[in-house]
Amino acid sequence: MKVPPLVLVAQEFLRDPAKPRYGYDLMKETSLSSGVLYTVLHQMEEAGWVTRETETVDTSVEKRPARKIYTLTGEGERAIRLELAEFRSQLQSTTREPAPGNAMPAEGC
Repeated sequence: MKVPPLVLVAQEFLRDPAKPRYGYDLMKETSLSSGVLYTVLHQMEEAGWVTRETETVDTSVEKRPARKIYTLTGEGERAIRLELAEFRSQLQSTTREPAPGNAMPAEGC
C-alpha cells in the first residue's frame, strides 16, 4: 500500500510538533516532489493545521530567496493524530482481510 503524501508530511511534523519546518527540509525528509509537498502544505494551511510565515532575511546578503516557515498548530496536531490513527486502522484492516476471491472456505466444504 502506498503511503499518502499527507501521512508522510504529518509524520514528519509529529517528530517534533513545536519545531518550525522549511519546505525544502520537508521535501528531503519525506522524499516528496515539490509539487506534491506544497500542495499538501497548502491544504494543511487552509485547514488551519499549519501556519506559514516568510523568514526575514536580506536576500542580497544571503544570495537566496526568503524561505517559508511552516509551524504545526495545536488544532493541526490533534487533527493529524486523528488522521494517522484512521490511516493505521485502515492499514490494519486491509492486511487482515483476505483478498477478494481468496476467501477461506467455510469448514465442512
